[in-house]
Amino acid sequence: MGPIACRQPKVIIRVRSLELKTETSKPKPMKENAQSQAAAVQDTNQALRQEIDRRTADLRSTVHALEIEVQERMVAEAALQKTNAKLKAFSKQALRALEADRRSVAKELHDRIGASLAVIKFDLEALSARQPRGEETIRSEELDKVIGFLAATIKESKKIATYLRPMMLDDFGLIATIGWFCRQFRRSYPAMDVQSRLRINEKKIGGLLKIVCFRIIQEAMNNAAKHSQADRIEIRLWRYKDHLRLKIQDNGRGFDPDKAFSGTDPLRGNGLTGMRERVEFSGGSFMLFSRPGDGTVIEAEFDLRQQP
Repeated sequence: MGPIACRQPKVIIRVRSLELKTETSKPKPMKENAQSQAAAVQDTNQALRQEIDRRTADLRSTVHALEIEVQERMVAEAALQKTNAKLKAFSKQALRALEADRRSVAKELHDRIGASLAVIKFDLEALSARQPRGEETIRSEELDKVIGFLAATIKESKKIATYLRPMMLDDFGLIATIGWFCRQFRRSYPAMDVQSRLRINEKKIGGLLKIVCFRIIQEAMNNAAKHSQADRIEIRLWRYKDHLRLKIQDNGRGFDPDKAFSGTDPLRGNGLTGMRERVEFSGGSFMLFSRPGDGTVIEAEFDLRQQP
């Protein structure tokens, strides 16, 4: 009986040990878990608030910088517009001065030099008529050559004066001058078919705008005759609402406009650039359409409410 009674306490000790282990492995209460989760959420919210505040400050700084840049650009744009307005005004004044000089030189060339050459020609012709024939035949022939050369010089001086400034533009107006120029052009280039449709009221067109239109027509037709190999050219001038429109079209061989305006085509670049500058200096818009083998169209448009 003694040995059996001694083994029982050992069993009891082991059971108690298992009970203690079981008690220590029990989960924490739900209240402690909720507090821990709430603290974690609060920390996360605080970090988010700090990040939002940081990004908001960065955004405000960026917006402020953009506002300053926009203001600076607006100031620069206003200054640029003011400069462009001054440049246009100066260009118009320069164009007026150029045309005034052309008119003055053309008048001097026509009235004084042309008249003096004509008097010399008449005197030589009178002298040649009084010259006895016979032994003086050689001298008379030389005199006739001089008279012929002088006549050609008078004709050329008139041509130059007309190119500088056709007097009839001031005396008879734009439509009459265009008609006269087309007749002269047909005489010089009889193979060219020239058509014109002019539908404008000249009273609405200022003097400087008239000369600009005539110069464009003059340059475009001369270019067509010299370079395009065209046999037909059409001129249109008409009013559309408050705008004056000009169109010159030929059926020539055409060309590459980019090459012409870039300066690599010496036969066309200067004349085209001059036309464009005249139009833009006068406040108009200039357009050119051409390609090899497909003719050329030149268009200009002016706002009559803002004409020079």
